[in-house]
Amino acid sequence: LQDFSKAMIGPVLYLPVIGLLIALFSITTNKIWVTEGSTLYLIGKYASTILWAIMNNLGFFFCLGLASGLAKSRKAEASFVAAMSYFMYLAGTNSWLTLTQRLAEGATNAELYGSGQIFIFGFKVVDMGVFLGIILGVLVAFIHNRFVNKEFPGAFSIYGNSKLVLIIMLPLVALFAVATVYIWPFVAHGISALTTFMKT
Repeated sequence: LQDFSKAMIGPVLYLPVIGLLIALFSITTNKIWVTEGSTLYLIGKYASTILWAIMNNLGFFFCLGLASGLAKSRKAEASFVAAMSYFMYLAGTNSWLTLTQRLAEGATNAELYGSGQIFIFGFKVVDMGVFLGIILGVLVAFIHNRFVNKEFPGAFSIYGNSKLVLIIMLPLVALFAVATVYIWPFVAHGISALTTFMKT
Protein backbone atom coordinates (compact mmCIF):
# COMPACT_ATOMS: atom_id res chain seq x y z
CA LEU A 1 0.00 0.00 0.00
CA GLN A 2 2.91 2.36 0.68
CA ASP A 3 4.37 1.64 -2.76
CA PHE A 4 0.93 2.21 -4.31
CA SER A 5 0.42 5.52 -2.53
CA LYS A 6 3.89 6.73 -3.55
CA ALA A 7 3.18 5.80 -7.16
CA MET A 8 -0.25 7.48 -7.05
CA ILE A 9 1.10 10.77 -5.75
CA GLY A 10 3.06 11.30 -8.97
CA PRO A 11 0.12 11.69 -11.37
CA VAL A 12 -2.13 13.15 -8.65
CA LEU A 13 0.18 16.13 -8.07
CA TYR A 14 -0.43 17.32 -11.62
CA LEU A 15 -4.19 17.64 -11.07
CA PRO A 16 -4.16 20.78 -8.86
CA VAL A 17 -1.96 22.55 -11.41
CA ILE A 18 -4.21 21.61 -14.32
CA GLY A 19 -7.35 22.40 -12.33
CA LEU A 20 -6.03 25.82 -11.31
CA LEU A 21 -5.11 26.69 -14.90
CA ILE A 22 -8.57 25.61 -16.11
CA ALA A 23 -10.15 27.82 -13.44
CA LEU A 24 -8.00 30.80 -14.44
CA PHE A 25 -8.72 30.41 -18.14
CA SER A 26 -12.43 30.00 -17.43
CA ILE A 27 -12.39 33.57 -16.12
CA THR A 28 -11.31 34.74 -19.56
CA THR A 29 -14.35 33.05 -21.12
CA ASN A 30 -16.88 34.52 -18.67
CA LYS A 31 -19.19 36.64 -20.79
CA ILE A 32 -19.87 38.95 -17.84
CA TRP A 33 -16.34 40.36 -18.04
CA VAL A 34 -15.09 39.31 -21.47
CA THR A 35 -16.72 39.94 -24.82
CA GLU A 36 -17.48 36.76 -26.71
CA GLY A 37 -15.27 36.49 -29.77
CA SER A 38 -12.59 38.82 -28.40
CA THR A 39 -8.90 37.85 -28.48
CA LEU A 40 -8.86 37.14 -24.73
CA TYR A 41 -11.99 35.00 -25.03
CA LEU A 42 -10.53 32.96 -27.90
CA ILE A 43 -7.26 32.42 -26.03
CA GLY A 44 -9.17 31.23 -22.96
CA LYS A 45 -11.29 28.82 -25.00
CA TYR A 46 -8.25 27.49 -26.82
CA ALA A 47 -6.20 26.94 -23.65
CA SER A 48 -9.14 25.34 -21.81
CA THR A 49 -9.63 22.85 -24.64
CA ILE A 50 -6.00 21.79 -24.37
CA LEU A 51 -6.18 21.36 -20.59
CA TRP A 52 -9.51 19.50 -20.62
CA ALA A 53 -7.92 16.92 -22.94
CA ILE A 54 -5.87 15.84 -19.91
CA MET A 55 -8.74 15.93 -17.40
CA ASN A 56 -11.01 13.93 -19.71
CA ASN A 57 -8.41 11.14 -20.09
CA LEU A 58 -7.19 10.76 -16.52
CA GLY A 59 -7.52 6.97 -16.66
CA PHE A 60 -4.87 6.77 -19.37
CA PHE A 61 -2.44 8.99 -17.51
CA PHE A 62 -3.01 7.14 -14.24
CA CYS A 63 -2.24 3.89 -16.06
CA LEU A 64 1.10 5.21 -17.31
CA GLY A 65 1.96 6.95 -14.05
CA LEU A 66 1.24 3.93 -11.86
CA ALA A 67 3.07 1.51 -14.14
CA SER A 68 6.13 3.76 -14.09
CA GLY A 69 5.88 4.54 -10.38
CA LEU A 70 5.53 0.91 -9.28
CA ALA A 71 8.16 -0.46 -11.69
CA LYS A 72 11.41 -1.23 -9.90
CA SER A 73 13.50 -0.85 -13.06
CA ARG A 74 13.11 0.09 -16.72
CA LYS A 75 10.31 2.51 -15.86
CA ALA A 76 10.04 3.91 -19.39
CA GLU A 77 9.45 0.42 -20.79
CA ALA A 78 6.79 -0.21 -18.13
CA SER A 79 4.96 2.96 -19.22
CA PHE A 80 5.23 1.95 -22.87
CA VAL A 81 3.73 -1.49 -22.19
CA ALA A 82 1.05 0.17 -20.04
CA ALA A 83 0.06 2.43 -22.95
CA MET A 84 -0.20 -0.54 -25.31
CA SER A 85 -2.16 -2.53 -22.72
CA TYR A 86 -4.58 0.36 -22.29
CA PHE A 87 -5.35 0.47 -26.01
CA MET A 88 -5.58 -3.33 -26.18
CA TYR A 89 -8.19 -3.14 -23.42
CA LEU A 90 -10.18 -0.47 -25.28
CA ALA A 91 -10.15 -2.49 -28.49
CA GLY A 92 -10.95 -5.73 -26.66
CA THR A 93 -13.88 -4.29 -24.72
CA ASN A 94 -15.35 -2.58 -27.76
CA SER A 95 -14.99 -5.76 -29.80
CA TRP A 96 -16.68 -7.91 -27.15
CA LEU A 97 -19.51 -5.41 -26.70
CA THR A 98 -20.00 -5.44 -30.48
CA LEU A 99 -19.84 -9.23 -30.83
CA THR A 100 -22.34 -9.76 -27.98
CA GLN A 101 -24.59 -6.92 -29.19
CA ARG A 102 -24.24 -4.98 -25.94
CA LEU A 103 -23.23 -1.60 -27.38
CA ALA A 104 -25.39 1.22 -26.04
CA GLU A 105 -27.07 3.63 -28.43
CA GLY A 106 -25.39 7.00 -28.74
CA ALA A 107 -22.87 8.79 -30.92
CA THR A 108 -21.41 11.08 -28.24
CA ASN A 109 -20.58 10.83 -24.54
CA ALA A 110 -23.49 13.16 -23.81
CA GLU A 111 -25.88 10.73 -25.50
CA LEU A 112 -24.29 7.79 -23.65
CA TYR A 113 -24.74 9.41 -20.23
CA GLY A 114 -26.34 6.95 -17.83
CA SER A 115 -25.77 3.95 -20.13
CA GLY A 116 -22.64 2.75 -18.35
CA GLN A 117 -20.60 3.17 -21.52
CA ILE A 118 -18.37 5.94 -22.80
CA PHE A 119 -16.12 6.88 -25.72
CA ILE A 120 -12.40 6.75 -24.95
CA PHE A 121 -10.01 7.57 -27.80
CA GLY A 122 -12.78 6.70 -30.26
CA PHE A 123 -13.62 3.32 -28.67
CA LYS A 124 -17.05 2.83 -27.11
CA VAL A 125 -16.28 0.91 -23.90
CA VAL A 126 -17.55 0.21 -20.39
CA ASP A 127 -17.26 3.39 -18.31
CA MET A 128 -14.84 2.55 -15.49
CA GLY A 129 -13.54 6.07 -14.98
CA VAL A 130 -10.06 6.31 -13.46
CA PHE A 131 -10.41 2.80 -12.04
CA LEU A 132 -9.49 1.38 -15.45
CA GLY A 133 -6.17 3.19 -15.45
CA ILE A 134 -5.45 2.31 -11.84
CA ILE A 135 -6.17 -1.41 -12.27
CA LEU A 136 -4.26 -1.73 -15.55
CA GLY A 137 -1.32 0.33 -14.27
CA VAL A 138 -0.96 -1.87 -11.18
CA LEU A 139 -1.34 -5.06 -13.24
CA VAL A 140 1.31 -3.99 -15.75
CA ALA A 141 3.74 -3.05 -12.96
CA PHE A 142 3.13 -6.40 -11.23
CA ILE A 143 3.91 -8.40 -14.37
CA HIS A 144 6.75 -6.04 -15.34
CA ASN A 145 8.59 -6.45 -12.04
CA ARG A 146 8.48 -10.22 -12.31
CA PHE A 147 9.33 -10.80 -15.95
CA VAL A 148 11.17 -7.74 -17.33
CA ASN A 149 14.59 -9.25 -16.60
CA LYS A 150 13.75 -12.61 -18.16
CA GLU A 151 15.94 -13.33 -21.18
CA PHE A 152 15.87 -16.12 -23.77
CA PRO A 153 18.83 -17.57 -25.68
CA GLY A 154 19.44 -17.43 -29.41
CA ALA A 155 16.69 -16.52 -31.84
CA PHE A 156 14.13 -16.21 -29.01
CA SER A 157 16.06 -13.35 -27.40
CA ILE A 158 13.75 -10.77 -29.02
CA TYR A 159 10.86 -12.15 -26.97
CA GLY A 160 12.51 -11.44 -23.62
CA ASN A 161 12.44 -8.47 -21.26
CA SER A 162 9.63 -5.95 -21.82
CA LYS A 163 8.41 -7.82 -24.91
CA LEU A 164 7.70 -10.82 -22.68
CA VAL A 165 5.75 -8.51 -20.37
CA LEU A 166 3.61 -7.43 -23.33
CA ILE A 167 3.08 -11.05 -24.42
CA ILE A 168 1.90 -11.98 -20.92
CA MET A 169 -0.33 -8.91 -20.75
CA LEU A 170 -2.16 -9.83 -23.97
CA PRO A 171 -4.26 -12.73 -22.56
CA LEU A 172 -4.63 -10.96 -19.21
CA VAL A 173 -5.99 -7.82 -20.86
CA ALA A 174 -8.27 -9.91 -23.10
CA LEU A 175 -9.76 -11.69 -20.08
CA PHE A 176 -10.00 -8.46 -18.11
CA ALA A 177 -11.84 -6.75 -20.98
CA VAL A 178 -14.44 -9.52 -21.17
CA ALA A 179 -14.81 -9.68 -17.37
CA THR A 180 -15.47 -5.95 -17.02
CA VAL A 181 -18.34 -6.15 -19.51
CA TYR A 182 -20.20 -8.45 -17.11
CA ILE A 183 -18.83 -7.50 -13.69
CA TRP A 184 -18.31 -3.75 -13.78
CA PRO A 185 -22.01 -2.77 -14.09
CA PHE A 186 -22.58 -4.39 -10.67
CA VAL A 187 -19.51 -2.65 -9.24
CA ALA A 188 -20.67 0.68 -10.65
CA HIS A 189 -24.11 0.12 -9.16
CA GLY A 190 -22.49 -0.57 -5.78
CA ILE A 191 -20.40 2.60 -6.01
CA SER A 192 -23.50 4.59 -6.94
CA ALA A 193 -25.45 3.10 -4.02
CA LEU A 194 -22.62 3.90 -1.62
CA THR A 195 -22.46 7.47 -2.92
CA THR A 196 -26.22 7.87 -2.43
CA PHE A 197 -25.94 6.42 1.08
CA MET A 198 -23.14 8.83 2.02
CA LYS A 199 -25.04 11.77 0.55
CA THR A 200 -28.16 10.83 2.49
